[in-house]
Order: sequence, then structure tokens, then C-alpha cells
Amino acid sequence: MNCPNCQAEVAPEAAFCQQCGARMGEPEEGSEQEARGEEPLAQQAEKSAPAPPEPPPAQPAGAKAQAPAYDESTRPLGIGTFFLMLFVFAIPVVNIIMMIVWTLSSKNLNQKNFAAAALIWTVILLVVAVLFSAMVGVFFSVIMEQVFFPPGVLN
Repeated sequence: MNCPNCQAEVAPEAAFCQQCGARMGEPEEGSEQEARGEEPLAQQAEKSAPAPPEPPPAQPAGAKAQAPAYDESTRPLGIGTFFLMLFVFAIPVVNIIMMIVWTLSSKNLNQKNFAAAALIWTVILLVVAVLFSAMVGVFFSVIMEQVFFPPGVLN
């Protein structure tokens, strides 16, 4: 028996063609459906169904999976880079300078974002520390004024 679509030799009990995948025993073009002005079901399905995605190429047996290829600007940071950055962030004054340098000039987006986040947190904490120091200074100056200059002593 031959396939009506590709004319390949097909076993008589086969439901589908091995070559083109056509269903065996389907009405051929020019059938009753076309005579009534209807499209064949196969053509209707082709119009409504999206094309199936192509499967990824098969890897040979025993082949190791390759790591994804990263662009230099988006490759993940390694443990050594994180360790170095955190070590530098622990050094006073140098940390702020390096945060600014890495934020403005790093070619790696992950390193740039990490340095920018650390810089933002550092600025927030410095502002909070200055405000807290000012409040403590005012508090102690009021207490010292009352201790050294009690009310009514100068009058």
C-alpha cells in the first residue's frame, strides 16, 4: 500500500506514514468535504494549530551537558569575585571609592548592580548614622547643661 501524500510504501496495518506522518485512510483531496465547499479537516487543523517547536538536537550518549554560553556583560559572578568585593566593602573609605568605581565602570552588569545596591545601602546607613549622632549630641548637651549649669544657680 502507498501513502496518498508522499507515495511511500506503507505497511497495510499502519495508521500513519513512516515518511511524512500522514494518516492512512484519510479522504484524499477532491473528497466529499471539498465537494460540499468545506475545507478538509487536515487543512483546518493546520490553520488553527501553531507549528510544534523543533526539539533540541540530541546529544550523543556519554556527552557532558555544556554550560550555557554567557555574554561577558551578563555572566554570573563567581565566589572569588563576591569574596573580593565583600572584603573590599569591609575597608573604610576604600569601600565607598570602590563602590563608586564598580558602579560606574564595571563591564559586568551583575557586578555593577551589586556595587550599586551596596552603595545605596551605605549612603542610607551613613545618613541614619549622622542623624542619630546629631540626636545623641543634642541629648547629651542638654544633660550636661543641666549638670554643670543647674537652673537658678546663675540668678
